Amino acid sequence: MITNIERQQIQQLLQAPQWQTVERLAHVLIEQIRDQPSVGDTEWDTIKRAFSIDFEVRGIRRFLQECYNQALETK
Repeated sequence: MITNIERQQIQQLLQAPQWQTVERLAHVLIEQIRDQPSVGDTEWDTIKRAFSIDFEVRGIRRFLQECYNQALETK
């Protein structure tokens, strides 16, 4: 569980100018992941690659969103 002090630290990170660089890096990484070829040797391989790409992108977005959610929960 995240403590209130940790939430406050996350909130401070989100307000720091360096956070924009972290967000930019996340978006660049998402674009790099999406640029990966999703067509495989077989139909199964293509499906697996497509899901893998989607899951990676969702994971990055979910992490960023959770940072904002935790910052909003500070008391």
